[in-house]
Amino acid sequence: MFKKTEKTALIERIYPSQSFQYLIDLERGRVNRDGHEFSVVLFRITDKAKSEKILNRMGRMISKRIRKIDQMGRYDENHLGLLLPYTSLRGARKIAKKLCSDQNIGMFIMDCDFYVYPEIAKKRTT
Repeated sequence: MFKKTEKTALIERIYPSQSFQYLIDLERGRVNRDGHEFSVVLFRITDKAKSEKILNRMGRMISKRIRKIDQMGRYDENHLGLLLPYTSLRGARKIAKKLCSDQNIGMFIMDCDFYVYPEIAKKRTT
């Protein structure tokens, strides 16, 4: 059986923008069929966090704090996103607060936006 190295698994844990958008579309389809909800948290990252080295470090730290069904990816060049299936706005805020309060992660986050589907709600926190 093929065994991934830790480095390969880490890089694959942060999906590129196009793949992350595709995962959001897939989850939207699941919601339309099954009726649950999901949230997306977009973290606006600092210029320093845009380097691959820092982004991978953030990814490693964040992946230790999220569920296996949650997905992380680049939304665009300024945002790192979390796709949180079966998660309400309240749950997404709780996760974001926990991540931002971690000094090793929070120092690279400027603010975040929350999106909930199917209830298209958006809130900004700083």
